[in-house]
Amino acid sequence: MAITIITWRDTIQDPSWATHEETECPVIETIGWEVFRDEMTIKVGGSKDEEGNISGIIAIPIGCVIKCQRMPDY
Repeated sequence: MAITIITWRDTIQDPSWATHEETECPVIETIGWEVFRDEMTIKVGGSKDEEGNISGIIAIPIGCVIKCQRMPDY
């Protein structure tokens, strides 16, 4: 299980009267233990207990991913 930095583009909805020029998808960086990856989704968790169980899992669609960087084992 490797720590991975995922740079990805998130969706956004602006409930105001902002124009389309003012509404942009934000670029997000998520860092965590990669627990799953297939052709559709990558999943990482933010916390790991002493037994290796992961919590706080976020699932990111692969189509939103700009870059994935696996960190060297420590």
